[in-house]
Amino acid sequence: MEENWDKLYIYGPEHSKFCKNFISNIRESKENPHFSDFAPIDILHACMHEGLQHFLVHVSLKPESHILDIGCGLGGSCRFLVNAGYKATGIDVLAHYIDLAKEITDLVGMQDNAQFFNININESGVGNSFDVVLFIVVLLIIPLDLPAIRAYECLRSGGVVYVEDYYFSKKEPLTEEEREFMHEYHKIPFRTKEQFFSMFQRAGFEIEELEDFSINWSEYAWNRSERILKKHIENPNYNEEEIKIYGTIAPKLLSHMEHYSQEVLVAKFPLTCQRIGADYAYKKDKLVGIIRFIAKKI
Repeated sequence: MEENWDKLYIYGPEHSKFCKNFISNIRESKENPHFSDFAPIDILHACMHEGLQHFLVHVSLKPESHILDIGCGLGGSCRFLVNAGYKATGIDVLAHYIDLAKEITDLVGMQDNAQFFNININESGVGNSFDVVLFIVVLLIIPLDLPAIRAYECLRSGGVVYVEDYYFSKKEPLTEEEREFMHEYHKIPFRTKEQFFSMFQRAGFEIEELEDFSINWSEYAWNRSERILKKHIENPNYNEEEIKIYGTIAPKLLSHMEHYSQEVLVAKFPLTCQRIGADYAYKKDKLVGIIRFIAKKI
């Protein structure tokens, strides 16, 4: 499975090089960097920590609760949680992400409360002492049900899993164009909401759906697309892979923007509308949405 990941820009060597340069610039320019200084690189999903913030309010965790972030990337969520008063452990199958996570965490002085390990959750557990397990946009790249079982094993009695991820939403069969487009972006099929829920219920969890987060993510994705496409105009040599992923694919996937009229949409996101078609947001069936839910260990 890992051999497909580095074909995506954010998992590949070019993005890793960009992150290393970003960290070096912060190290040289700031004597006492703050964890938020690294937000442009260490949060690889839309809406930053908005969903996680809502979750923390919803569950009212005890101080110093221990949280496991599976698929932690560069550790942005772990550092956010440490800043909020919790302990965090992050694991990721990509060793270069773990190395960068440790480097950033050391720079901001959070190494006593945030640990990182290069672990594949499908192959190994990490103990059973956690109060919360996070899966934030990571299950879409794991086609198996095993992560739900591992999460159950990792949690103390009464612990919870927080999931924020894409779900497949289109009811009608995909067109050939849609099938090719989705396969180009993501080789592993997206799960439906029902498949998500069944996976965790089979592992022994009780599901509590929080909200559909599709509009929030779509707003973020379209604003990001405009920024990237503007950079491309200013610099024709701007990274083509990033333009493809975030300036074309992301706004197509996250097209829940029909709360705007088409006229307002074009005025607000002219470059994105020009690139993918101004009427794209008004198609009847969306391809994917974003779901947030809690799975409670029972």
